[in-house]
Amino acid sequence: MVRCTTNGARRDALRLQTSKEAQMTPGPDPRASLRGLLALVMDMVRVDPDRRPSAELQRWYREIALAVDFTPEHTPTNRALFERALRLHKEAFGGEVQLPEGVGDELALHGLDLETI
Repeated sequence: MVRCTTNGARRDALRLQTSKEAQMTPGPDPRASLRGLLALVMDMVRVDPDRRPSAELQRWYREIALAVDFTPEHTPTNRALFERALRLHKEAFGGEVQLPEGVGDELALHGLDLETI
């Protein structure tokens, strides 16, 4: 009698995949993730500060906030998301965020006052 090993091979492949997933690292440092989010949202503020942020950006912000034990705030616009992400960085990690030279003036044109955040 010949046995088909397809199911066994599939089961072994799933077992191997599951064991690899269990060995994965927890992900990037929340500080690095937040800096990445800030860079992306800063560009979005330059383009259209009053536009609603994408669901993916909002989800990213919520995940970072929860990772550092903060309650995420409502972010109706790109400007609001940038402000809250800056505030989150200051409260969670202390200190100022180093922005490229001239960016503060450019963001002020879009209604952002970095001194008050």
